Amino acid sequence: MNGYRKEDFDFCNTYMLPDERIIWKGKPANLEKLMISDKASILFGLFWLGFSIFWCIMASFGGGNVWMFGLLFVAIGIYIAFIAPAFTIYERKNTSYVITNEKIMCKVGNKVKTMDGRDNLKLNIFGDANGKIATIYFGEKLMYRKSGRTRVSYSGAFPMINVPIKEVQAAIDEMRDGFAKNINE
Repeated sequence: MNGYRKEDFDFCNTYMLPDERIIWKGKPANLEKLMISDKASILFGLFWLGFSIFWCIMASFGGGNVWMFGLLFVAIGIYIAFIAPAFTIYERKNTSYVITNEKIMCKVGNKVKTMDGRDNLKLNIFGDANGKIATIYFGEKLMYRKSGRTRVSYSGAFPMINVPIKEVQAAIDEMRDGFAKNINE
């Protein structure tokens, strides 16, 4: 499906019941593209790294080994600018989603999370401008205050990031319709 490797979805067989069937499977769209948050992280990291290098150079002119203290901040800048965004892209490439007639599954790396489809799955959808790709958060929107700021969280087990919204919405509707039909029978 969509040029995905079969082994990207082999994990789901372990979690499926004998009468369970796959309705939709996919991976996050735009795997190699940097998201806005990635770009902001890189920009901040480069600024941090540049200032840290500048500080180390200026401190080295003062004599002694004080400049070595700045190496910690250089390492932090390298992590923020290069390692963290690369890890995010790697994680997205190794993420797979499966929707069956019973549950929703998400595999990130070697970790698998599942949500029972019988739970009242409230969808919170955040899409792009053209409405084709979206991130879906499951569960109730939880708002709380921390450090004087209002924060938002969702009660679901995991989000489905950068997925084709129409296909995923249709699969979730089919799963819900199947439950409704079983209840009415």
